[in-house]
Amino acid sequence: MRGNLAKAPLVAVLYASLLYFIAVFLPFTPYYREMRHEFAWHMGWLENLYLVGYALIVTLLIAVAYAVIDKTGRSAFLALLPIFLGFLWLMPMLEPFLLGSATRIDRWDLIMHFGQGAAATILTLLLSMFLYTKKPAPPAEGEEAPPKKKEKVKGGPKKFMIVRLLLFMLLAFPFAFFVFYFVGWYFLAWQNDALRAFYGGAADSGFFFMLISTLLERPMQAGLVLLRGLLLAGFSLLLLLRLPGKKLMYIILNLLFFLLQGLYFALPTALMPWEIQLPHLIFSGAHLLLFALIVAFLLPLTLNKAGPSEEGEEEPEPDDKKGKGKKPASTGKPIPAKK
Repeated sequence: MRGNLAKAPLVAVLYASLLYFIAVFLPFTPYYREMRHEFAWHMGWLENLYLVGYALIVTLLIAVAYAVIDKTGRSAFLALLPIFLGFLWLMPMLEPFLLGSATRIDRWDLIMHFGQGAAATILTLLLSMFLYTKKPAPPAEGEEAPPKKKEKVKGGPKKFMIVRLLLFMLLAFPFAFFVFYFVGWYFLAWQNDALRAFYGGAADSGFFFMLISTLLERPMQAGLVLLRGLLLAGFSLLLLLRLPGKKLMYIILNLLFFLLQGLYFALPTALMPWEIQLPHLIFSGAHLLLFALIVAFLLPLTLNKAGPSEEGEEEPEPDDKKGKGKKPASTGKPIPAKK
């Protein structure tokens, strides 16, 4: 199989999409059994098309990631696995698992739901590893395979770069996500009367009242928002490290990974009506995409250091070593004999 379907990428994507769709949306867990029992017969063509489109976007993202990553085969699979599991399943389920869900899904059901989604992602990544990987062409008879070139980096990682990265990861990115989250939640979601009633909220009393009441009454939620900002930046950092020298591709993939989290909240379900899902979709898409742009712009800057030396270019020798091992130039004067 390896290499055959790599020549027909569209067919390979359809195979992977079919596997992902079946593995994710079939009612293996109580969550999907309840959804299918109460809601499946009321789903129109648009809802079913959305499910198929979501699976297709995920598998297209997997195909692009395998094409541009700096590794191949099992190394590529192991490098992409934490990125996909983190973005697609851990981040959307972290808050309902730790704080409880407004849809009243118990934690065991969430664990089963996460397990089914993680298993589907692992199977799709494994299948894609075989579908999209091409066999390297064997060297011609009597010709040896060219050795792999190792890039020489001028200087090592500097302490200042490490300190700067830690400051951004532990302070700047979590705080930025905190601001985007609560500003977006108030102006894009909390203004909806149906959503406030769904969450049992009182009348709108202003942004600062909502923020202060959240900090005082639900401090764990505020801490969880900071944790989500840290984890999102961490998964984005893993993606950046796997795409050296491909900044534009990193920005595109980073935006798609963040966007998929917003699309996840709009998946058809009987546990949340559409008039509640729509504000969720707008809020999630807006604050996640804005945060993705900030991270994609600032994170590469924190890792800036001396680049790889050009091929064939030699580093100049230090001044104190230039004269070692060489005879001094003649001054034209006779050298006196030693006594």
